[in-house]
Amino acid sequence: MKIPPFKLEEFWKKYEFTAPYLLCCSDAESWKLNEILELADTEARAIWESLNLGYTESPGLPLLRKEIAKLYSHIDSEQVLTFAGAEEGIYCAMRTLIEPGDHVIVIDPCYQSLRTLPESFGAHVTGILLDPEKRWR
Repeated sequence: MKIPPFKLEEFWKKYEFTAPYLLCCSDAESWKLNEILELADTEARAIWESLNLGYTESPGLPLLRKEIAKLYSHIDSEQVLTFAGAEEGIYCAMRTLIEPGDHVIVIDPCYQSLRTLPESFGAHVTGILLDPEKRWR
């Protein structure tokens, strides 16, 4: 399977850390670790201060999975998987759900992987182009 280069990521590789102002990002301004730790209670701060940044279990750090499961009423930590970022989770979901010959419909404009990953998995992809002149309908 050959996945084509992601054009947006190629753009970011060139400009993201050299441009003086980023006016096109969809993510929030990041926080410094000490700013986050200022918000922590004593127990959480102690966990951070003794944190080892090595590998953890494949489904994710057990403590993190437990905390995520607390947000829901009908799941436990064994039903939670964590990923290093959104793109990794999107890839795993698509790889699990999409088979060769499937038909995938994507709304465009979209993040490039939404279209190219299903194509790479052998699916037929139809894009539905949203019109900016019609308020992206």
